[in-house]
Amino acid sequence: MVVALHGGAVTSSYFDAPAHPRLSLLRTGAALGFTMIALDRPGYGASAAFADRMSTVADRVGLAYAAVGEFLTRRSRGVGVFLMAHSMGCVLALQMAADEQGADLLRLEIAGIGRRPHPKSAALMDAPLRQGRRPEHGPAVREMIWTPDHLYPDGAAAAACRARRDTKAMTCAAGPPRSPRSPPGSASPCGIA
Repeated sequence: MVVALHGGAVTSSYFDAPAHPRLSLLRTGAALGFTMIALDRPGYGASAAFADRMSTVADRVGLAYAAVGEFLTRRSRGVGVFLMAHSMGCVLALQMAADEQGADLLRLEIAGIGRRPHPKSAALMDAPLRQGRRPEHGPAVREMIWTPDHLYPDGAAAAACRARRDTKAMTCAAGPPRSPRSPPGSASPCGIA
């Protein structure tokens, strides 16, 4: 089973590429026979309404493992859980791996996060955090995350912005496809509250 954790300013649909299903990690993984799940990180998507219940690292880690456990009650664990994360999702991924429940993880893959913040992103994010508030997800954040344009397919940034308003707690694809006649990538995403 592959569990994907998104970065900032997007939701779990980041891994589904709704505007470009052929580029979907979830659909591709399911078509290859993997059980795939992308969780909304605490404070994003459907979990935004429950921010008060996720104020500590232990709360956030516990919620993530509870979501994976709930998902696995209806699907195959396969050989184990592979945790992958992008950007700020890496923070939760590392916290999950460090937790005693993380001892059973197959592997951890993190990407899109550096050893030191870029000065432009640090300036944009640090001031609100010092004032005890979340950074705004406006045009400056969009530019920081979704440029240069040539790195993304047409419509990817707009789809990510629409997905931020999505209310799904999880986006997932349970693979493999149900019928041998199903075309690759036909495993449809599903939401689990």
